[in-house]
Amino acid sequence: MLEFFKNLKKGNKPENRLKQHIENWIRIFKESADYPDYPNLVLFYQYFYEIIFKNLILSYLEPYKQEGSIILEIGSYISRTKHLLPPELQERFVISDINLEILARNPPGAKLNFDFRNIPIKDNSIPVVIGSNVFLHILGLGNIEEILRILKKDGQAIFIEDLAMYMPALALYYLRKGHKYVYFVYDPQDNKLKCFLLDEKRAKEFSKEIGTFLKKSIDLKRTKAIIRNHFSKTTLQIFENLENAIKQGLYLKDPFSFCHPIFALTYNINEEYLSKDEDEKRRLFQFKLGFNNFLIRLRNIFLKYQIKTIATWEDFLKDVQVDFKERGINLDYELVSMETNSEEIKKWQREVLERVDLELLNRNDPNWEHFRDLRNLIIERLGWEIGCNGEFVSGFPNKIKYTAAIIKIKKEVK
Repeated sequence: MLEFFKNLKKGNKPENRLKQHIENWIRIFKESADYPDYPNLVLFYQYFYEIIFKNLILSYLEPYKQEGSIILEIGSYISRTKHLLPPELQERFVISDINLEILARNPPGAKLNFDFRNIPIKDNSIPVVIGSNVFLHILGLGNIEEILRILKKDGQAIFIEDLAMYMPALALYYLRKGHKYVYFVYDPQDNKLKCFLLDEKRAKEFSKEIGTFLKKSIDLKRTKAIIRNHFSKTTLQIFENLENAIKQGLYLKDPFSFCHPIFALTYNINEEYLSKDEDEKRRLFQFKLGFNNFLIRLRNIFLKYQIKTIATWEDFLKDVQVDFKERGINLDYELVSMETNSEEIKKWQREVLERVDLELLNRNDPNWEHFRDLRNLIIERLGWEIGCNGEFVSGFPNKIKYTAAIIKIKKEVK
């Protein structure tokens, strides 16, 4: 997940470091056969996505049925949208992605391979752009103006965000907005990833406190030995990246490069810990508890110096609305909630497994059979958060609440 992470050279200007972060992300997306940030997407989020799409999004597309209009899906990955469309729209639905290998895995039809920072489509030519779980990446890595450029006058872009917020992309958005100290960390107490914007006026005070905390709270040598003996080589590599970031003082010089390995390490440790047998879990319990305490204390320092916390899509979208309004862009959004239960999801899963290409599914995720266990499906395999607002569902497996964000951007006629 973090193979593209590079130790930055001394003397790099902040704007050069930001550019390097973005270029590294673009490179890894192009070179990797599977994206690093959407593990195990199938068989849970798709259940809710289909309900949202059929009940809401199709009504937005109704006017385009008779027009013969092209609909462009941006950042399609393996599209989970096309098969939900009526036949007359499927014929005019174009999927696109930066990753050519992933694009080729899609069923036959119109496909475009491009980087969304530079879309090879002429101005004012597409009436509708659709994206699924790609909005943060566009704002963090690209720009919304490129989407608006290709939209026809009165055209619209519709984004459906049904995953928990991907904090590295969120951090890049705020860095690009001019915030110097942007940090993101998992909060074990709330089972949620949070992003913190810190007060620049208190940077020296913050630097002193976090520097002291890191020196006293983490035994790098002992932690490294535990990870080497009980976790994967990938997790060890990520820890070494964090170790270098701490030694170089990147917690103040380059917050993104400090927080990204913490983000990746948290994900890997939680994922691998849950996959171990009960004896191994007991042996590692104190280590896991200590790691969680480290994250909580780190979060508390960020809270002490923060000017704002972004923990939900609504926190973020309110900021984006203000940002877009200043640029003359009209953005509306709604949070759509729904409930279901384990029996309904299991029924849907059985239907999916009857029509899915199991060989392809096994190549994409050899552990797909774990999905038969609902608790593994929701808690262990898909991480800590469910839906765009990060509601935790472990306490009520028979009444699962889920929330998605639907974002609409209209190209105004001038």
